[in-house]
Amino acid sequence: YFNSHLTLSHSNPLSLSKGMTMKIPINQLKPCPINSIIYRDSNVDDLISSIQEVGLLSPIVITEEKLIISGHRRYKAILSLGWEQVDCEIKNIPEDEMDIYIVSYNTHRVKKVTEILAEVRVLYSKLWVGRGKNAHKGLGGRNPNIRDVVAQKVGVSSSKIQKLLYIEEKQPELLKLIDEEKI
Repeated sequence: YFNSHLTLSHSNPLSLSKGMTMKIPINQLKPCPINSIIYRDSNVDDLISSIQEVGLLSPIVITEEKLIISGHRRYKAILSLGWEQVDCEIKNIPEDEMDIYIVSYNTHRVKKVTEILAEVRVLYSKLWVGRGKNAHKGLGGRNPNIRDVVAQKVGVSSSKIQKLLYIEEKQPELLKLIDEEKI
């Protein structure tokens, strides 16, 4: 069955409503380990330049425990800039939903195909309850609409997800070449 509790609305994913915003010392912030499982550590030089030019355009989103949910690249950039504190939006996020919030906050991000597949795995595992006989594959199930819902959340087409899952299953070595833009 589809897990309606985690079904994201089309206009407001996971009810990403505003939390309380305040300045937090940088040394109190902690990157969320889940982020590094889903996303690669990317270069932030362009972001550093942007922050130097126009400042930080949106606050870093953190939990009450000061775990970063959204803004890992911004955090890395402001660390390089030597900032001592930063505007943070504090949200009450259940620990078992952190991964889905991280994915939801990164729909705008330019991603490698391996990052898209990692997001797909997170969303499949959270949005699908009572998987069918394909559960051993990690992404299976009987609901034909699940891929469309996941595609909307990840920000790619359903057919792209289908193609990437096929490549991952049949020729996983191609994913690295696609990520490196060699094919």
